[in-house]
Amino acid sequence: MRFRALWVSGAVLLLAGCEQGRRVRGELPSVGFPDAGPPASDAGQTPAPASCSSDGWCWDGFGIQNNALNAIAAASQVWAVGELGTVLRFDGQSWSLSWAPTRESLRAVWAGENELWAVGDHGTVVFHTENGWAAETVPGIPWDSSLRGVWASGDSVWVAGSGGVLLERRAGAWSSVEAAAGSNWNAVWASGDEVWAVGDAGAVLHRGAEGWVRVDAGVSQDLLAVRGRPGEVWIAGNGGALRRYLAEGATWQAPPGEGPAPQGRLAALHLGDDEALVANELGQLFTWDGARTCPVPGDAGAPQQPCPEWRGVRSTGSELPIHGVVASGDTTLAVGALGAVTRWYGDARTLVSEGASDNYLDIAGSGAGQPWIAGDRLLARRDGRWQEVGMDSPRAVYAVQPLVDGRTLIAGTAGLARGYADQAWHDMDVRADAWLHALFSDGQSGWLVGSRGGSWGLLNGRTWVPLATPTERDLLAVVGLPSGNVWAVGAAGVTLRHDGSAWVEIPSGPNGGVSADLRAVWGSADDDVWAVGTAGTALHWDGVVWSSLGDESTFSLNALWGRARDDVWAAGSGGTLLHYDGSSWQPQFSGTTQALHALWGTPSRLWAVGEHGTILVKNLD
Repeated sequence: MRFRALWVSGAVLLLAGCEQGRRVRGELPSVGFPDAGPPASDAGQTPAPASCSSDGWCWDGFGIQNNALNAIAAASQVWAVGELGTVLRFDGQSWSLSWAPTRESLRAVWAGENELWAVGDHGTVVFHTENGWAAETVPGIPWDSSLRGVWASGDSVWVAGSGGVLLERRAGAWSSVEAAAGSNWNAVWASGDEVWAVGDAGAVLHRGAEGWVRVDAGVSQDLLAVRGRPGEVWIAGNGGALRRYLAEGATWQAPPGEGPAPQGRLAALHLGDDEALVANELGQLFTWDGARTCPVPGDAGAPQQPCPEWRGVRSTGSELPIHGVVASGDTTLAVGALGAVTRWYGDARTLVSEGASDNYLDIAGSGAGQPWIAGDRLLARRDGRWQEVGMDSPRAVYAVQPLVDGRTLIAGTAGLARGYADQAWHDMDVRADAWLHALFSDGQSGWLVGSRGGSWGLLNGRTWVPLATPTERDLLAVVGLPSGNVWAVGAAGVTLRHDGSAWVEIPSGPNGGVSADLRAVWGSADDDVWAVGTAGTALHWDGVVWSSLGDESTFSLNALWGRARDDVWAAGSGGTLLHYDGSSWQPQFSGTTQALHALWGTPSRLWAVGEHGTILVKNLD
């Protein structure tokens, strides 16, 4: 028998022998979720509302967002949780993003009709009710414990984690399970008074009528998931470990059935009435059909016998890991790495959020405010949307600069320098096999810098002319000032200034300057120039000397942009975003952990781009 579905206010609720969304002692929590029916097409992306951080940085890329989603659960709505406290919710019509009261990664989630629990790194426990989100302080959890499983049943909430953590919350009080000591626990499932937990090295712990007992399920691999339904429990883990426990006979077995059985790291598991869904780290979804029957060989008149099978493997279309899966009726949802959300209606697949792997290295625009993005793909913003611009070259593009006359310049590896106008590309040969890292033009003049101290000036807006520099170090960034002076910075702290006649090297500080690679430079005037780079380096030029105004840090700063000397932005690794207000640098919550490589803005908007398809935008005051 397949899942039976009931339509309620446009939502499909799964009926699995229990009341939807209520925790009733002795009954299984249901796992239904809203369903918008079959997809209109098997292609592309679902438009999503703006997903913004608490500091106003909003997702502007493809899909919904790109933080890893580590778990998914469903009641009357679908909830997915992940990195930085990311929470996605689907109400049957659209997806929306919010943030739990934590910046830790959330690893597991349980959803009921009126409450939701999520757990994560560093002992994080949060819950959501009609009053919103709140954090729960749990005494006795080691600070470094990663909580990886949560389930609610009856009056209890169960939490499992590393370092022997297995906890029960009842009547607002937490207590620990002594039998869990000595193991790392990765998942927990409960139904009434029966509780199962699984962990590393094949550890299985069961509470039944006789209390807590360690169980030998016949596997030694790390176990990552556990789910149950009346009469049976399933467990899954590394190395294709998958076992089914049948209460009748108290036996463990590999689920029987012909067809392609699951392989790999099995971290996502979902049970319906007669089906099981299992997913792995290669984006593959396996379906076990326990309702199938076959004729009895040699006895045509006998009732058909059970004949379970593994049906054809469904795929997300990428090799990104699936971390969680839920299903109802003909609809299945899977979530995973890079914020990927995949929906199947039967076998028809829709990429709700694609989990892009594109790396974006630069963004720039002209006075018209229509920016371009360079990297693994070239994108241009047109009519409020990003559109790909084709380019018949396999070389990587590092830098882009649209001009006010409608042309766009790009530069990249192996001397790639081209111009785009009237929907056609033309070569702009630099006559060098250099890696061209950065490009700047104010509409009148143009500057290009690259490896081994390479530098070029734009002649008549059409031809790149080589310019000698006093360094062999790689130059990584260049900017022109309103006065006409130009600055370039690069590897090992090199800083150069061009005053209209020649490049001159200027020490990037006392005692020969800094040794950090300087990756970005920006200035508002000859006495207000900033350069940033690795190890959190931030230098300021006051017209006479460079001074260090940054604290040594583990993050790298890759980009700079500003509107005035008291309004400067920097971006870098790990989603780092900083704002300088004229006196100090202050962090901003970007809402991503991806490295940010470039910044560009207008008087009213600022974009940041980076790895794994990251495009963020912020409305400026």
